[in-house]
Order: sequence, then C-alpha cells, then structure tokens
Amino acid sequence: MGDREELATLNVAGNLQSSSFREMLPAHLDAAPHTRYVGREQVQMRRLDSVWRSSDWGSERLFLKIDAQGYEREILDGAGEMVPAVIGAQLEMQLVELYSGEALFAELLERMSVWGFTLMNIHPAFDHRRTGQVFSVDVVFYRSGNSAE
Repeated sequence: MGDREELATLNVAGNLQSSSFREMLPAHLDAAPHTRYVGREQVQMRRLDSVWRSSDWGSERLFLKIDAQGYEREILDGAGEMVPAVIGAQLEMQLVELYSGEALFAELLERMSVWGFTLMNIHPAFDHRRTGQVFSVDVVFYRSGNSAE
C-alpha cells in the first residue's frame, strides 16, 4: 500500500517483516542485525482507497491496522475517501527514525488527531535489546465519539 498506484521496489529484509520501500538506517541494523536487506523485489503498490472501492468490505465500522516499516504516512495519504468509514486504527509508530524519510510519532499523532481520532492505548513494539530504548510503539486510536464495542 502507498499513496499511488505503480510498480515499486521493495527492499527484502532477512527476517521478512522488516522489509520496506525505504532504506534501513544504522540504528535499526545495530538493534537487529538479522534484519539487514538481502534482496529487492518489484511489487505492485496500490492506494488503500482504491483497494477499498474494489472490495466488499462494506463501508461502516472499519478498523485499520498499519505496520509498514516507515511507510505509514504514504498509506494514510492513500486512504483518501475511505477515512470517514474508519472508526478505529492501530499504527506502528516510530519514536526513532529507523527508515530513511519516515514519519515519526508526532507527525502521525497529529494526522490522526486532525482526522478526529483519539489515542486510546500504546504498547512498545520494537526496542534495542542491549540498551532497552524503545524505537517504535503500536498505537490504538478510535474516532472521537466511538468506542471499541
């Protein structure tokens, strides 16, 4: 997912889940050397609103989960017309830049707030095993006026 529809190059990580469209930074590699990129693949990038329009997900009470190794901003940019249907979301948000050019916690928090979401919960997601520094957190949001019923 991203902010446009095109063929894009995905950097494939040794552990697969750290694969990203962005370059991995030394802080990430120092904390988790096994995540080093081992290859590249061409993949079809899609906008989330385009996928939503062509699906049968319905249009009410959607919960969005984004864990995209530094590509969260672009996925949100590609959400477009589906945003009003989303009542809750979970985003992995970085406290430290791990991928070149990624949006950090404060920027994504502001975006979600502007869209009418309230931060409900935070859980550590990735930390440096040696130092204990928390690099990223999973953050749960609900649209103001909705609950997790």
